[in-house]
Amino acid sequence: MQHPAIHCVIHAHSPIIWQASNALNIPHTAQDIPYGTPGMAEAVANLVAEKSSGLFTMLGHEDGVIAYGEDFSTTLLLLTNILNAAKQI
Repeated sequence: MQHPAIHCVIHAHSPIIWQASNALNIPHTAQDIPYGTPGMAEAVANLVAEKSSGLFTMLGHEDGVIAYGEDFSTTLLLLTNILNAAKQI
């Protein structure tokens, strides 16, 4: 799937963000969808299509976090802000 406004994707591993998914209402893929599968690709496409956020966690990929956006600095700032929010929990 392609999205014309997305020019940066950051795949990170952050137990702090991942564990705060529910508390911060972070969009996420289901826990029973393993990373690297067609099911994961479909779930990711659905999350991006919903455009509820530029960040989601993959509950079926321990500590897996994806941030995406227009450019690197904006995407990194989003990831950093979510990390800071998760640390406050």
